[in-house]
Amino acid sequence: QDPPEVIPSMIARWREGFDIVDGHRRHRKGEPAVKRAASYLWCRLMNLLLGGFPKDTGDFRLMDRSVVDAFRQYRQYNRFVRALITSTGFRQTTVDFERPPRRAGTTKYSFWRSFALGVTGLMNASVAPLRLALWVGLSIMLLSVIAIVHFVRAGLTGRTVPGWASLVVSVWFLGGIQCVLIGIVGEYVGRTFLESQRRPIYLIQETLGLDEAVTKPDAPKTPPDAPTD
Repeated sequence: QDPPEVIPSMIARWREGFDIVDGHRRHRKGEPAVKRAASYLWCRLMNLLLGGFPKDTGDFRLMDRSVVDAFRQYRQYNRFVRALITSTGFRQTTVDFERPPRRAGTTKYSFWRSFALGVTGLMNASVAPLRLALWVGLSIMLLSVIAIVHFVRAGLTGRTVPGWASLVVSVWFLGGIQCVLIGIVGEYVGRTFLESQRRPIYLIQETLGLDEAVTKPDAPKTPPDAPTD
């Protein structure tokens, strides 16, 4: 479905020095509006969480051999290719094109399969969902402190129902503490999750002047007392 006529433009960008050239779909003809809207919002959410995530792109791309070799070092099982390729850190750009409607057949990737893929990408690429409980808990605790100050002022002026304010504030504050504790546990789970992926700590993009030094055999050494011509 992606037009091969875009490939020469990708090669031209690669020759300019870019290692990854993604096909940026300006228009996605023949797709439902709901699917296009969901893809639009999801790409921007991923870019917010990861930074540098290409918007409105798919798996139609050109990759330099160094990117392919680096990508092969990722050993995790549940993969989201777009996020993994972006995480390699190589020079990345896009080429605009219009994706034509499907000429024959129907897509086998339903909305729910696309939704499942989006969830997989979000969960594999970021631990932000685990940190959500921590931020929610801190927000609830802050609101409960503000409510305590308000209810104390109301109690001093006699404009509150006895027992109601203390009950509500106690429930809020304890609920916030529970969310914070869950968030702390989530931090440990997230760090364990990232360690279990066994991603390379760094990637070597280019080596200069090392191939000759590594492959060149050592010169034979002449014994001190050996006769010379």
